[in-house]
Amino acid sequence: MWPSTGSISRAWLVLSKDDQLGGRGGHAYDDDPSSRYVSDSQVPNSRNIAAGDALVVWDQKRLLGASVVERVDSEPGT
Repeated sequence: MWPSTGSISRAWLVLSKDDQLGGRGGHAYDDDPSSRYVSDSQVPNSRNIAAGDALVVWDQKRLLGASVVERVDSEPGT
């Protein structure tokens, strides 16, 4: 059961790629499916994911895991 956040939470299917060239437009990300998911503003809906949302992670072949977003950290970059 997902924890109640007092508002409507969303669920997201996100892709984690461990190769350097094949994922998300050729960009490598520092994903660790057991603890963090990394994206940038080029990833569709990246700005819409919020604490309390459900996240299901896959690698285009299998389900890697599911969790609830604890927090979202953002920082400026290129």
